Amino acid sequence: MKKNVKFKVEVIDNSLGKGRKSWGDIDPASGKVTGSYGDKHSAGIHERDSEITEANGYTNIVTLPKGCSPNAYISMRMKEIEKENGEN
Repeated sequence: MKKNVKFKVEVIDNSLGKGRKSWGDIDPASGKVTGSYGDKHSAGIHERDSEITEANGYTNIVTLPKGCSPNAYISMRMKEIEKENGEN
């Protein structure tokens, strides 16, 4: 029997501004970023702002190391779940 499994992914960035990518418009003459969209459009959200918490009903919460593909992790977990359920 197929098990209904859902995954939610959020990009977490706890760098507090240090090392965050600049977002804005590229000046074609200088190649530099001009304008700024501020922290609103950063590479991710701070962990404290995450919706993925036990208090919000999420279970089996996993934080992947930097550089690890969420898609690869989900594929691996789905294969494990299928194996556990005898769905090879």
